Amino acid sequence: MRYTQPYLESLRQIGDPAADSLIEQLANNGDLARVSQVLRQITKNDQPLPRDLPPVLFDWLEHHCSPSGSIDWQRINNGAAFFARYGMAITVVLSTAALVGCYAAQKGVKVLTQTQRLQAEPYRRVTESGHFVMTVLQPQALQNNGAGLQVIQKVRLMHAAVRYQIAHAGQWQSAELGVPICQEDMLGTLMVFSYGVIWGLEQLGYRIAAQAAENFLYTWCVIGELIGVDPASLPRSMAEAEDLAYSISNRQHGPSDEGRELTQALLAMHTGLLPGRFFDGMVPALIHHLAGDEVARWMGVPQTRWKYAVRYLKTLNSAMRSITQRFPAIDEQFDRLTFLLLQRWTGAIHRGELSETLSERVA
Repeated sequence: MRYTQPYLESLRQIGDPAADSLIEQLANNGDLARVSQVLRQITKNDQPLPRDLPPVLFDWLEHHCSPSGSIDWQRINNGAAFFARYGMAITVVLSTAALVGCYAAQKGVKVLTQTQRLQAEPYRRVTESGHFVMTVLQPQALQNNGAGLQVIQKVRLMHAAVRYQIAHAGQWQSAELGVPICQEDMLGTLMVFSYGVIWGLEQLGYRIAAQAAENFLYTWCVIGELIGVDPASLPRSMAEAEDLAYSISNRQHGPSDEGRELTQALLAMHTGLLPGRFFDGMVPALIHHLAGDEVARWMGVPQTRWKYAVRYLKTLNSAMRSITQRFPAIDEQFDRLTFLLLQRWTGAIHRGELSETLSERVA
């Protein structure tokens, strides 16, 4: 087995050395305000970087704008096409069970509560995740100056800023918890967005071709390297991804006050989004179905009457997809509709800037 317990434990002591060193330099030089302004700009367009950046930041962004090895762009394009086809269902998986699965990570979840963001602004946390996914999985998003590449660079620096903030606050228990947003935590999140999505889609009744799943994983591994994950740790196949996902969950998942608090904020957010009261129990039922009853119990997710309907969701959805796939024109329109719904859903709950500025994070 590649992902042994000692190996994963060693990853808890590593953050993102390249980005962490940069943030330390910028903080020492008093350049964080200018960096914050630039980061807001590079998430909105693909214009060239301003020439008046602090030289150390400009050099860093130029140096970290592409993965270290060669890229199979056809597989990347196939990964983007996969998201375009299953975007709405992927959003359902990510905004319910996947996030709760992240909150079940007893050590990693403490970073979210340290930053005190999700409890007060659950909408922002979910829309940030949705915006990130939609941006990085667009066609050509990872090409030079692509919008996805720029958002990835911003998130990578934001992660480093959080590590800087927590380290200088002096309250983080490194001996017990490891480095905040460590390599293991980043790998775990990456598995949620890749292997976890494929698994979730299958639980919803979608029949995912093996090569399509491998291409989707490949795309996320490229994103993972760009966001600061050591490429030597990335899984090379869905089989390795499964091994990694379960190795991390077996090590890290369990009940915690922080996880329950964040999950309750997420449930309250979904209740506010769904019209009326009729659908209030659907999200808890989906979490039980996709994350499992044990994780749901840890996070205080109630059982609801929708559990009976969700039990048949996989069969019903599989049957519906079989019908539409026999008629390509209907299938094409169905996929187009789900992607448009995804865009409207994201836009409907998005308010203001997608992220706090870097200066706010390290204040």
